[in-house]
Amino acid sequence: MDVGKVVAELVDLAVPGDAPGVLALVRNLITLRNATEHQVSVCAAVIDELGLARKAGSTTSKLLQANGSAPASAQRWVRIGAGLAGLDRTAGWARDGYLSSEHVDAVVKGLAGIEGRSVEPVTDAQRYGFESQLLNAAVSGAPPSEISATARAVGNEHAAETGGKPPAEDSSLNSLDYAVSSDGRCVGRLDLDVKIGEKLFSALDFWSKPRPEPDGSPDARTPTQARADALHQLLDCGGGGQGLVSAPRTEVTVTVPADHPDLASLRWMGPITEATAAELACDSTFTSITLDARERRVGPRAMQRGTRARSDHVTSEERAMRPNPRANNKTQGDVIMGSDGHPWLIPPVEMDPQQRPLPAYNRRTMTLAA
Repeated sequence: MDVGKVVAELVDLAVPGDAPGVLALVRNLITLRNATEHQVSVCAAVIDELGLARKAGSTTSKLLQANGSAPASAQRWVRIGAGLAGLDRTAGWARDGYLSSEHVDAVVKGLAGIEGRSVEPVTDAQRYGFESQLLNAAVSGAPPSEISATARAVGNEHAAETGGKPPAEDSSLNSLDYAVSSDGRCVGRLDLDVKIGEKLFSALDFWSKPRPEPDGSPDARTPTQARADALHQLLDCGGGGQGLVSAPRTEVTVTVPADHPDLASLRWMGPITEATAAELACDSTFTSITLDARERRVGPRAMQRGTRARSDHVTSEERAMRPNPRANNKTQGDVIMGSDGHPWLIPPVEMDPQQRPLPAYNRRTMTLAA
């Protein structure tokens, strides 16, 4: 293949000025692009088989990037090259240029997700049927996101038929993607099971509670800004993986109706199975509350928990204990970082009903007023 000649023809290509002509050219160019990317995916598979990247102390993706590919495209080609084995029909549509690499990637990842959720090994006949469902969606013009949604639905159905976990509790579906945007900010998306989701909600809820400004005015942050600040606080507390690992500190509440122990639920994420409730209990300390018709006097914290349990029809709570400096603002103060870069003390209500911020004693000459 004379690549130089093909490139030269593309450089000299004249784009028609009429609607039928330009649309026909676009279709041909897209077909050429799809067929080309399929062949690059095949090349990626051959590079893997030959071990070229390993011998160079690198990866196939980085090797493709070194030859001019964007990172996302290189990773997609590697996935397709490895995942097309045995998918002759999908490979045929891609080879002929009728499917984009994004569509093929959605089919490949979708099948991998279905197989990953199956309790029993997927048979050839089952895999053929799954491929048909996803391929039909791709050929009919469905976008990659819709193909992925179809794969998740098929995977959920297959997992239920084979005795697998419901999707909300399946950790194999967990994903967390993040990157640096063009303007230097960290952006990302996540898809987590109920256990991680509940811990995340609980931790962020604790650290994102409203706080007064240094001048005593209400918290000016939006909810999303408060949650971002809470994440910052969590990362600072976590220590970035350095030093000793402490015991779990995130509080998680599991409610279990006495007459229906199979209907356990989480405060934030909702219903869970008995198996997941048991898993959460493995590394937790317990505070059990049983409600009946008798009335009895309880202390402040027990009363607080009992009231919440009664309103939620709770019979037990399973918690991973952690210190709670904001558990009772009437008897405890708080410390915030002011906009002047110094700590400010929020006195307890007993000392100041308005809880007006006070400057910390260890300040430099700069103040908020300055």
